[in-house]
Amino acid sequence: MDKIDMLHRFLDNSKRISVIMLTMISLPLSLRADLVRLKQGGELRGKIVTNANEVGYRVCVRTVTGAIITVHKKDVEFETRRPLYYETYELKSRLVPETVEAQWEMAEWCREQRLKRQQEIHLEKMLAIDPDHEVAHRLLGHVERDGKWASLEEHMLDQGYVKHRGRYITPEEKMLLEHSQEERERQSEWMAKASLWASWLTGRLDKQREIALENFRGIDDPLAIPGLQRHLGEQENRDLRNLYIETLSQINDSSAISALVRMGVFDGDRGLRMRAIEKIPENQINFAVAEFVQHLRDSQNVVVRRAAT
Repeated sequence: MDKIDMLHRFLDNSKRISVIMLTMISLPLSLRADLVRLKQGGELRGKIVTNANEVGYRVCVRTVTGAIITVHKKDVEFETRRPLYYETYELKSRLVPETVEAQWEMAEWCREQRLKRQQEIHLEKMLAIDPDHEVAHRLLGHVERDGKWASLEEHMLDQGYVKHRGRYITPEEKMLLEHSQEERERQSEWMAKASLWASWLTGRLDKQREIALENFRGIDDPLAIPGLQRHLGEQENRDLRNLYIETLSQINDSSAISALVRMGVFDGDRGLRMRAIEKIPENQINFAVAEFVQHLRDSQNVVVRRAAT
């Protein structure tokens, strides 16, 4: 069966596929080896050359023989664009003998092409042939212990470590990191809520203002303080800053005391500064005094005077 007959049969099986044969050419290595997999089975390999007018309707592939094959988008299962050396690898890897030397040569070629996963595949094949091949073990990151080889992950797990985001750490460190992540997520949630509720307070709808006030008055989570500071404490609106002070007084945490002290020395409104100081609980006076002392070192004289009084 000649090529024309084969093409006719191909067209009979899928009427949507059109093939235009071009002159056989040798493609430079700089071209890509993209892959298009068809729903009916089969693959097209080469360079996807779909023009702007055909995007979304057709996929055109220039194959390594120089032919351009055009298929309807609806016939394509998926497509991926890849450098040419992926195609070269797939062709070469099919011909590699099952010997240590041949697999090593292929692994080295993969390393030169920066195909890390493919390199590992051939190193693993080397170990399937020679389980004690030291170089292959080392390149795969394996660790020798008591005459036995183990992957780095197996070794670290045996040592009591756990893997977290690509690093090996102690279970205690993992717990702290996960706790910190949870706190950051909660802070972000409070930041969004404070922004929304603050906008309601300055809006026109009485019902929204009532809901916002009720929500702020119910806050007792220290992780809400950054959001409260940004959307209440740092605003020009005096009422919002006053609400910030009131909300801080509801939070039973040292970070709330620190925030009240900062309002007591940095806010430009004397009445609000005094209000912030008044809201410091008696059982937190010693902590607050230590915070005021820290502000005595401030570069601004006005802040130093406020902290001293």
